Amino acid sequence: GRVLSLGVATLGTVVVVFLLAEPYAIIDFPTFARNLAEQNAMVQGAGDLPYTRQYANTAPYWYFIQNLLLWGMGWPLGLAALAGSVAVLWRTARRPRAVELILLSWLVPYFLITGAFHTKFLRYILPVVPFLCLFAAYGLVALGSRLGGRGAGWPLGRGWATKAILTLVGLVVVGTFLYALAFGGK
Repeated sequence: GRVLSLGVATLGTVVVVFLLAEPYAIIDFPTFARNLAEQNAMVQGAGDLPYTRQYANTAPYWYFIQNLLLWGMGWPLGLAALAGSVAVLWRTARRPRAVELILLSWLVPYFLITGAFHTKFLRYILPVVPFLCLFAAYGLVALGSRLGGRGAGWPLGRGWATKAILTLVGLVVVGTFLYALAFGGK
């Protein structure tokens, strides 16, 4: 009973938020439905649109990863995020914890669905970037913990492992800053 009432409350909240955020879905439903169908056809590659021809014969999933690393996050943060994601997936496969399961329960299905799109605008994958940044931080802390021989909390010490990890973190932060400056600076 409690689960059902929580499910109904959640569904009601979703409907109210949708109506508040997207009132034209109700005000002009025919146009909303037509636009939604047009976008759906575009991401499936059903229509021949000039601005989507660039995605013909691109590899699903890998194209998003490659462009996110190269153009979206930059190599320093992107590689740390990729390594951290592998570490989180590995840890979750071995010893699942609620925190990782909650994050991955949205992230994995989103990426599996979106990564298979024919049209691969980088903006489609941007909702995963905050999660990837968390995974990058997790990976760096886990590496520091493993190298330092300490527990999961990894209190900063004075050993070589701490210096190496802090140097790596510095390279990721400074490299990401310089990457952002190169693309967004004036």
